[in-house]
Amino acid sequence: MHFPKTMSKFQSKRVAGTLAAISAVFLVSGCFGSSPVNLPAGAGETEDSCGQFHAIIAEAKAEEAREQQEAAMIGAAVGAIFGAFAANDGSEFEGALLGATAGSLVGASATYYQQKAKNAADSQALLASVNGDASEELALVTRTGQAAEGLRNCRMQQVADLTAKINQGEISRPDAQGQLELIKSRVAVDNEVISLAFNGISERVTAYVDATNAVTDADEAITVAYVKDATPDVARVETQRVETVNLDTARREQLDSDIGALELLLG
Repeated sequence: MHFPKTMSKFQSKRVAGTLAAISAVFLVSGCFGSSPVNLPAGAGETEDSCGQFHAIIAEAKAEEAREQQEAAMIGAAVGAIFGAFAANDGSEFEGALLGATAGSLVGASATYYQQKAKNAADSQALLASVNGDASEELALVTRTGQAAEGLRNCRMQQVADLTAKINQGEISRPDAQGQLELIKSRVAVDNEVISLAFNGISERVTAYVDATNAVTDADEAITVAYVKDATPDVARVETQRVETVNLDTARREQLDSDIGALELLLG
C-alpha cells in the first residue's frame, strides 16, 4: 500500500493500523454478526397445546440475542481502532487484532463496561446509561418469567388431565403410558428452552451489576452509596432475575413430582 508523500511515517502507520483494525472487525463480526437463535428440536410444535409459550420465550431470547450481537460489533470496533492507534514499533496489526478480540467478547462484563465508558462523558453519565439498560431489561425478564410460568402450569395441567382420565377409566393403560412419555419428552424440551433464555438474561444482568461496581474502582470520587442511589433499576432487575429463576425452579420440581406420581399410578 502506498501513502502520500506528505504523510508522516507515524501517520502512515496509524492509517495502516486503522485499516488493519477494520479488517479485524470484519473477521470478528463473521463469528457473531447474524447467528440465529436455535431452539431445541420439538420446540413450538403446532400439535402441542403448550407450544405457544415456546414462541413467547423464543421471541424474548431473539431480542436479547440481537442486543448482544449489536454490542459485540460496537465493542469490536472500539477495541480494534483503539488497539490500532495505541500500538507502536510496527505492531499495528497485532494491536488491532488484540483490540478487536478483546472488544468482541459477547456478553462479557468488560466489553459492556468498555462501551459505556467510551460513550459516557463522566461517571454519572455512565451510571445513568447502565441504569437505563437495566430498566429495559426489567420488561424482558418479566415477559420471559411469565411465559416460563405459563409453560410449567400448562404441563402440570396436562399431567392432571391425564391422571383424571386414568382414574375415571377413560383411557387404556398403554395409551396413557404413551401420552405420559410424550409429556416427559416435551418437558425435557421446555427445560432446554427456559434454560437458554434464563442464561442469556443472567449474563446481561451480571454485566449491569459488574459495571456499576466498576465505577467505584475507576472513579475515587464516586462512593458505593452514590452508585446504588444512581442505579436503582440495576438492583431491581437483579432481584427480579433471582425471583424468576427461583419460582421456575419450584414449578419445575412440582411438575417432576406430579409426573413421578403419575408413573407410580401406571405401575
